[in-house]
Amino acid sequence: MMKSLALLALFAIVFYNGIEVQAKGVRDCMDSDCAQQLEHAKPCLVDKKGDNCAEHMQSYMGCIRECYSPRGAQKP
Repeated sequence: MMKSLALLALFAIVFYNGIEVQAKGVRDCMDSDCAQQLEHAKPCLVDKKGDNCAEHMQSYMGCIRECYSPRGAQKP
């Protein structure tokens, strides 16, 4: 019983650390790779009828999707 509990606790710690590392990778990717797209899309968050808003928002959302993909979050 104690072995099972210890293994469960160990698994929980390892799983939590893995999720934390993945989240940090996604955040780093968004901060570095999507910064320019965000700057272009910011005015569109207030006024969706601005110049080229559809293209800017699509570009920004595509960058975010890329960061959430396993490949994007692992960028150095």
